[in-house]
Amino acid sequence: MKNLPQRPVQREGEHWTRFVCISDTHSEDFVVPEGDILLHAGDLTSFGRVVELQTTMSWLCQLPHPVKIIIAGNHDFTLDMDWYESNYGGFHRKRENPLAARDLVRGDLARGANLIYLEYQSAHVAPPGHHTDNEPVAEGEEKNPPKLWKFYGSPGSPEFGGWAFNYERGTVAEELHSSIPPETEVLLTHGPPHRILDTVHNGENAGCEELVSRLRAIRPRLHVFGHIHEAHGAYIHTWNDQTDGPLDADACGARETIFVNAANQPAGRLAQEALNDGHSPNFGGYNFQPVIVDLLDTVPPEPQVPPVPSLGDDTTGTVQA
Repeated sequence: MKNLPQRPVQREGEHWTRFVCISDTHSEDFVVPEGDILLHAGDLTSFGRVVELQTTMSWLCQLPHPVKIIIAGNHDFTLDMDWYESNYGGFHRKRENPLAARDLVRGDLARGANLIYLEYQSAHVAPPGHHTDNEPVAEGEEKNPPKLWKFYGSPGSPEFGGWAFNYERGTVAEELHSSIPPETEVLLTHGPPHRILDTVHNGENAGCEELVSRLRAIRPRLHVFGHIHEAHGAYIHTWNDQTDGPLDADACGARETIFVNAANQPAGRLAQEALNDGHSPNFGGYNFQPVIVDLLDTVPPEPQVPPVPSLGDDTTGTVQA
C-alpha cells in the first residue's frame, strides 16, 4: 500500500491519551496508526447499504485501538432510521434493513471490539491503563482513578440535498446543538463549524454558524469532524473571554480547542497537490492521513495570554497545527 503515514512519535507517558482521528472513509480501508482511542466522525459508507456498513465495521473492529468511538454521517442512510423509511426510494432501488444496520454498530461485534456508536448521545470513557496522576505510588497505596473522558457525538450536518441526518440552519440547528452537554471534552460532529476547515471547492464556507455559537459556550478540548473532504487538516484555537462570550455553567472551558477535519477521502486542492508531488490521492494517503492528537489527561494551569481573534474570524480552511 502506498502513501502510508510516517511512524508517529511516541506518547509522552501514561498520563497522556492518544486520539487517532479518521472520517469519511466510505467503506474503504487503509493503515491507521495505533493509539488509545480511535475517533470516526461519520460517513462510514458511500450509499448507506448494509453490506457497505458490514465492510466498514469489520475493518474498524479489527483495529487494535482499545476504545473506538464512532458516529454516522449524511451518507449512512440506513442508520437514520426514521428518515430512511420516508426517503429510501430516492437512494435505493430496494429497501434495506435499518435494524440490521443498527445491529452492526451496536451489536455483539461492536461490543466485543469496545466500539461505541453515538447518535446525539454522550459517553464517559476511560482508556485502559491511564491515570490522572503521574506521581510514583507507594507500596500499598492506590493510584487515582483512570481519566474519564467526556464525549458527545452528533451525526448531523446542515441541510444539503435532503440526505441523512440533515438539519435546517437557524432555530432548528440552535436547538439541536443546545443538547451538547457543557462538560463535553471531546466532541464529534459530522459537519464542521462555520469558517473552521469548512471551505468547499468553490470557496464557500459550508460549516454551521449555530455550532460555532455552542462551541463558544462550552469550549471542548478536541472537536473532530469531516464531511468537507477538501478541507482536511487541523487548527488550534485559543479562546478569548472578551470576544467569545460567557461560558455555560459546568462547561469544559478549555483555554484551547483543537479542531480536526479528519476526512480521509481525497478531494480538491489537497488531492491535486498529492498528484503534483507524485502521489496517487488514495483514501487515508498523502494529504489525507489520519490525524493524531495527544492530550494531557489533566489540564495544566492556565497561563496569561494576550488577546486573540474570536472563533471564526479568519481561520478558513487553513492547517495551523
